[in-house]
Amino acid sequence: MSPEDRKMYDDLFDLFTHPGWKLVIQDLERMIEPIEDIRYTNDLADLHANKGKVEVMDYLLNLPEITERSYEEANAETV
Repeated sequence: MSPEDRKMYDDLFDLFTHPGWKLVIQDLERMIEPIEDIRYTNDLADLHANKGKVEVMDYLLNLPEITERSYEEANAETV
């Protein structure tokens, strides 16, 4: 793994430990619930907009796990 990649992973892992990150995650978890409920979708445009929002929120909510898997795969390639 290159020094630049190692720094990127270190920075991300550091980010996930900050209280601010935990606040962002709490907000996303609160915000995603009503969007995931299709009963609040008025039309096709709403459906597509909400789908995009959920995809972005889901990515951010899973970013620590995604980063961990990516880090492990990058380390396995260098061994």
